[in-house]
Amino acid sequence: MKEELKIAINNISKEYYKTINPDYRNGTKINYSQDSVDLEQKFVFELYHQLRKLTYGESFILEGEIQKRIINKNYGNDERIREEIKKFKIQRVKPDLIFHKGQQFNSENDQKLVLECKFGETNENDFNKDLVKMMLYDLNLRIKQQ
Repeated sequence: MKEELKIAINNISKEYYKTINPDYRNGTKINYSQDSVDLEQKFVFELYHQLRKLTYGESFILEGEIQKRIINKNYGNDERIREEIKKFKIQRVKPDLIFHKGQQFNSENDQKLVLECKFGETNENDFNKDLVKMMLYDLNLRIKQQ
């Protein structure tokens, strides 16, 4: 799956990394700003499309922003994870992309990829929050290492 992810990212054209925002005055578009803004969602949608092209016909499905009910399940022996969940007020997790056999399957062989994307500059708090989510995925979904 790592190779497919690399190929998919390399197939994304530069237009999916930035967008130009329209300038409005009194509700009327007057121009387009010359400032580009990073858009994570635009990139993730295109990554989804590229991965679907590469994985078409497999017995796994690619889904985005689907809720995984893993909070309050397995934290291993690490109390720090429980503390981090409280610190970041994580109530539910929705990975940007997940490649798996489906919600009802949870064995190691049923999970191939869980992905959280961060785009552009991000602060330490947001980065750490996603890192805790990735630890939860790892503990509960048991994604097969490839």
